[in-house]
Amino acid sequence: MLLFQVILMTCGLLCIVQDRPSNPNITGYLNVEVNRYIILTCSSNSTLAPDYNSELVTLSYTWFVNDTKINEETRETLILYVTRELKYNRYSCTATEDGLESDRSVPVKINPLYIPQTPLNFTGYSFTNRYINLTWISGFNGGYDQFFILYLNEGSTWTEERNLTDPGEGREVQFDHGPLTPGSEYWFRLQSCNKINCSSTPNDVRAVVKGESCASLREKQDGTKPTDAIVVICIISTLFGITCLVVAVIVICKTRYGNKNQKDTNGDQTIQLEEKLMTEHYENVQGTGTCGDVTVQGDVRVQSTDVDCDYTTLERPDHETVYEDLKSI
Repeated sequence: MLLFQVILMTCGLLCIVQDRPSNPNITGYLNVEVNRYIILTCSSNSTLAPDYNSELVTLSYTWFVNDTKINEETRETLILYVTRELKYNRYSCTATEDGLESDRSVPVKINPLYIPQTPLNFTGYSFTNRYINLTWISGFNGGYDQFFILYLNEGSTWTEERNLTDPGEGREVQFDHGPLTPGSEYWFRLQSCNKINCSSTPNDVRAVVKGESCASLREKQDGTKPTDAIVVICIISTLFGITCLVVAVIVICKTRYGNKNQKDTNGDQTIQLEEKLMTEHYENVQGTGTCGDVTVQGDVRVQSTDVDCDYTTLERPDHETVYEDLKSI
């Protein structure tokens, strides 16, 4: 609703039309590092006085954060101390003149800038010869692009080893560092950095590189240690002794088996020979047998001069009478 006021002045007639202030606009640098101050300005124009006379009009202001009125803030400017939590807030304002309040301004959001979040779950282990696998989770970058700095300690001094890019908040980063000296111990340290500064470091990671050291390889080339040599000699001697014992047992068993077979054969031959001799003896006694080249026929014994028999045949004396002849008398 328009109000008309007519003021009679000695220098003339001045007509003033009164309405609500114009819609305010918030200005200020919204990207601010944490632990610093920011100034927001709510700008609005009065509709009561002409532009050339606007300095004569005083406006009051009301500030809001997330649609909640900020008490005791009626000035044109709002001063805030920037913290990380401010990134969740939205600020707006209105202007008032003679009880008439303007529409609310477009909300603005502050973007706090700070150092990146410390990397999460920093671990390291040696999964293959001469290399160490390092992994961690990327945190919030602090509002700027971040990168990672990896430090290495292989003695008493920390040295910057790598500068790695950020894959994005919440993503896992993997890095295989090497080749390194097998069997050696290494310590690793990690920081996340942006244009403001670097984060704090998580716990340092210790890892021992897998693989045989140079000293171990040289030892293998030059020969085994004395203790190892003794153990090897003992093992070889034991195996040799066992082998000799087995061979001896086998030879003894074969010898005994052969002697037994030979004894059995000789026994059979002896029995056969005895049977043959007994048979020949019996035949010779009966007068029908032969002894080599000797032939016995009745009372006459014919013998070769080249062969001797194993027994002697006694000739019958002339004065003896045969038993068969006596029976016939």
